[in-house]
Formats: sequence, structure tokens, C-alpha cells
Amino acid sequence: MTRDGAEMVEEALRYNDIDAKVFLVSRPQDVDSLPFTTIAIATYWVTAYPLLRFHNTNAKVYLIQDEETVFYPAGVLQYFAEYTYRFGFIGLTNAHEIKEWYESTYGMPCFYFPPFIIRASWRRELNNIQIRRILTYFRSGVPRNAPELLYLVLKKLKEKYDVEIIIVGSKIVCDKEFKCLGWVSANELRSLYENSDVCLYLMFSRHPGVIPLECMDAGAIVITNKKHIKHSYLIHEYNALVVEPTINSLVNAFEKLLNDIELRERLIVNGYKTVDTILGNHNEKLEKMLKELTRIS
Repeated sequence: MTRDGAEMVEEALRYNDIDAKVFLVSRPQDVDSLPFTTIAIATYWVTAYPLLRFHNTNAKVYLIQDEETVFYPAGVLQYFAEYTYRFGFIGLTNAHEIKEWYESTYGMPCFYFPPFIIRASWRRELNNIQIRRILTYFRSGVPRNAPELLYLVLKKLKEKYDVEIIIVGSKIVCDKEFKCLGWVSANELRSLYENSDVCLYLMFSRHPGVIPLECMDAGAIVITNKKHIKHSYLIHEYNALVVEPTINSLVNAFEKLLNDIELRERLIVNGYKTVDTILGNHNEKLEKMLKELTRIS
């Protein structure tokens, strides 16, 4: 992890009111000087290797973001990344799809924990739902987020409708019709969620992502793509519009929102219910997971 990465972790911890210290080590042997910890967590495959030699802990845990194959093409990097899942660590993930995948593929004990998301400070009323602003997450050079398809869809939406389009994520050279913010802070992102009407989010990997949850919590309607596996919490025309990953299908989904007030209200209300179900009794769920994790470690 770089110093900038350590600062990002510290900011995330502070945002969630977690009092913790971040140690930055630059060499594998430096882990021997770290203090005792109840649980040691590898957050990325390269950190699993130094963690393998760290023994001053009760349990070694692997925070699994996604299936590793979506990050690397077949080759040496993918081999050594995937190899770390055979180190005997306990898996930890906030996606049921990832839990099932690694348990079945590697026989790795995995725990699901409810995700930490950026919670909305207020929820919108349903008596005057306008569709004026689209928020989207753009990652250039990241196939799982389909940046080429997303860009073409955004261009088509701007051509056909009088809407404001805000892009967060990778800093790209935007045409004047888009507002490109690059990476923003958690508080800025929460404000964007609360003041956007539609969240256009594309994801093709096994992990469903937490951005749709954050958007639904603020009442921003989610439009996303179908993929080869079923979404764990996004249900078409219940709490989101889940359509074929084509320009026409995504644009038509947006047009459907414009023309169907009852659909908009239903998606927002059920989005609130979905978030409340997943995050209900959040602390109790985390405590139960922690007890079970320390029991088997």
C-alpha cells in the first residue's frame, strides 16, 4: 500500500467512526515488527504474501473484493493472485455471490458481512419525483464497468433528453454536455446521491457492487445491466431496472422511467425496503460474524 492508500484507509475508518491506527510497511520482513492484532486482514492479493509470514495474530482473514479473474488476463499475475486463496486464510466478503464462488472453487471458509455504505442523510418525498439528473460511475480501462458502452449510452441520453449527467470515477476528458468530477470524497458523493434522480451503473463481474445500494438509500433509481449470473439484491421492476447491456435497452429503460410515474414510485419505495432489509441490525450481524470467525480461527 502507498502512503496515499494508507491515507484513504484512514479517511474511510474515520468516516465510519472507527478508531484504528494504520501501519505502513514497505518490505515483507517489516511485518515482524508490527504489534499483536486479534485479526489480520489482507485487502489485496499482494498483501496476502507478507501476511502469510505474519504470526503475531489470532486469525488471518482475506477481504475478497471480487473474482480475481476480472482484474487480470490469464497469465503470471493471475496465477499468483489466485494462488493466495489457497493460503488457508478465512474469506470475508460483502457479496453472497463472492462467498459462494470461493467456497465452491477453493473450499475456502467465507463469511458474508453486510456492506458499509455511504448512508443518505435524508430520503426524498414521493409526491414530486422529477427525472432531471443522472449520476454514473465511470472507470476507464476497467472492462467490468463497460466504459465504452456507458459512454455511448450517456451520449445518446444527452442527445435525446434534457437531463444533467454527472460522472464520478476516472478523470476523463468530457464533452461540455457532461459534468466530470473525477474521484470525490464520501461526503461529496452522499450529496450527489441525494440530489440525483437516476443512477446508471454497469457491472459485469460477479460482485453486484455497493453503489446501487447507496443510490437506492437516497432514492435515486437504479438502471443496470443483466449479466450471466443473477443479481443478489437488484430485481427488475421491483427495485431497479435490470436490462440487456445494449445502447437501445438502456436508453429505453430511461425513457420508461420518464413516462411511468407509478413505476418510479414503486422502484424508490422498494429500494428503501431493500436497503433497510440488508442493513437492518447491522451491528448485531457484524458481532455475530466476528464471534463465529474467532471461534473457527
